Amino acid sequence: MEPVNIPSYIDDPPHFLL
Repeated sequence: MEPVNIPSYIDDPPHFLL
């Protein structure tokens, strides 16, 4: 699991949240 980065999360879809 990769670190949940706010900027990255906004830029990229929440694939890690799935």
